[in-house]
Amino acid sequence: MKPYLVRIAGTTLGTLALAFLLGGFGGYLDSLSGDEWATSQSLIDAQLSAYEQAKKDRAAAQVCGNAEPIWIDEVTVSCAQRKGPKYSGAVALAGRTL
Repeated sequence: MKPYLVRIAGTTLGTLALAFLLGGFGGYLDSLSGDEWATSQSLIDAQLSAYEQAKKDRAAAQVCGNAEPIWIDEVTVSCAQRKGPKYSGAVALAGRTL
């Protein structure tokens, strides 16, 4: 065989061996950082919660228009007029897909 083919074959086999070793121990290396996993999961949950709240606030703003939305409970919003006569009413957003 030609010398450059031997070098290419050696490099390829060495790379494959390294990939095999890292693949075999990769699960062990990932399991060492369990605290990071819990932290990242709590950050994901916080982002999803903020996203859901923003969707609810957008829906309330669409329902109330120029009035100020005031949340009564999880699914009921009351619209308070910013100017003019005070108006009190409540709209349930439960049936609406947010």
